[in-house]
Amino acid sequence: MKTASLPSLRVNPELRSAAESVLQEGETLSGFIEDSIRSNIERRQNQKVFIARGLLSREKAKETVEYISEEKVLTVSHRFHVMFTSSKFNDFNFFVSTLRQHGCGHFAAYDER
Repeated sequence: MKTASLPSLRVNPELRSAAESVLQEGETLSGFIEDSIRSNIERRQNQKVFIARGLLSREKAKETVEYISEEKVLTVSHRFHVMFTSSKFNDFNFFVSTLRQHGCGHFAAYDER
């Protein structure tokens, strides 16, 4: 596969020094920049999907007149936080089954794998 170039980037010396100060052993500044671009692309793609799911959920709720209470949303948000900080979160099936166990299967239904 043929490679392509990105536009050159001019930054202030402090930003370059800060970037160089966090490079890991054997990592180049170019590699760091490429990794940062990939991470930002992935984050923005995920954000776009998240917003689309939220809008779809809103439309579904309007059609069915089924809304989730504030208390339920906060409870599930707390469970998400606990699971995200848990080593068990790496297991997607565990994550989905836990949501279903607590009556939150509708949250997991958006991303069946």
